[in-house]
Amino acid sequence: MRGAWWRTLGLTGLAAALALAAAYAVQLPFAFAGALSLIPAVDGGFVHAVLTALGAMVAQTLLLCFPQLTAGLLYTDRRIRHEDLAAELTRQSAQSGELSSA
Repeated sequence: MRGAWWRTLGLTGLAAALALAAAYAVQLPFAFAGALSLIPAVDGGFVHAVLTALGAMVAQTLLLCFPQLTAGLLYTDRRIRHEDLAAELTRQSAQSGELSSA
């Protein structure tokens, strides 16, 4: 990460913050629906537990996967730029395009 350490840290932190906001936005409706199921007229203790668990599961999936995928993409981008692989990838892409059109 020489030469781009702060940029990489900033983008990784931004991805983590976006994942946190998205997880909160996904979990909030599930929690609200679960809270509505606790109204005394509705016997929804099981419904509350299921909805809360489902929302938490989806939120945790977002929190665990999105920042890691972003870090992997940043790593790949830094390697392509550092090792100057763009020309090689373009050449290979052009060759595979010629083979598939023949």
